[in-house]
Amino acid sequence: MVDNKDNSKLGTSRTSQTNVTSAEQIMPTEQNKYDDVTDEYLALFPSTLRACLIDNIDRRRNFAKKIVREYENLTVYRAVKYSDKILSTDFLGNAEKYYLEGKEYSPRWARKFENHSVSVNESVDELIENTNFPNSHITGIAKGYMKCKYGPADFTPDETHHNWYLFDGANEKVCKEFVIDEEITKKATEAKKA
Repeated sequence: MVDNKDNSKLGTSRTSQTNVTSAEQIMPTEQNKYDDVTDEYLALFPSTLRACLIDNIDRRRNFAKKIVREYENLTVYRAVKYSDKILSTDFLGNAEKYYLEGKEYSPRWARKFENHSVSVNESVDELIENTNFPNSHITGIAKGYMKCKYGPADFTPDETHHNWYLFDGANEKVCKEFVIDEEITKKATEAKKA
């Protein structure tokens, strides 16, 4: 479980996650949860992440050590393409997005499992700074809950950025649960123009 750090300055809170999903039914035991990502668990992810991990036991173990499978709902922000709507493609990892668009990427780049995640941030200020918001690719800031029922995430101490490894097809549901934060989008856009 992730530490419940003070989110009062962000106006965010964490709430308990009680829904049981198919992913929770095949979670590994406490004894082996850091040793392996089972084939059954791996099958829940998009094909690009499966391809990254399927034949490399060390990469699978590193992935298993990095991710947190069960965590409380966490309010996060994500930069999205449009300022007035959220698309399901806004919640694809870069590798999956490039694959679907037919873009070339190096095998070395594809071996980094972080490139298969969706970047989210607890701090809207850090999100704006790290994405150089707004730019030609992103014009909106979406706000919602990162939920473990849609996939594991990594939690680095003292970091507000998280890689969220969405299960295959979860982007279709997640995009409907996030909303454009019009006030933050407007303020950030005006600040960049100034």
